[in-house]
Amino acid sequence: MIICEALHIRPELLLVGISGEVDTDKICEPDELDMKIMEETRKLSDGQKKRILAYMSMLQNMKKKNRQEEVVEQF
Repeated sequence: MIICEALHIRPELLLVGISGEVDTDKICEPDELDMKIMEETRKLSDGQKKRILAYMSMLQNMKKKNRQEEVVEQF
């Protein structure tokens, strides 16, 4: 993309709006599944997007809780 070349930025960073202040080496390159998820998410209504974010938050909390329980079990 010409605009990406002019700005010296990768296309995925342009799409997500990451500024040059971010250490772009720490940002992973999206794979085919990541791109599919982004494409499908763009098609959703705002309500559906909020619901997915709530599910993701719940799953992350469950993961944290499971890790905490594993630590407690080790003692």
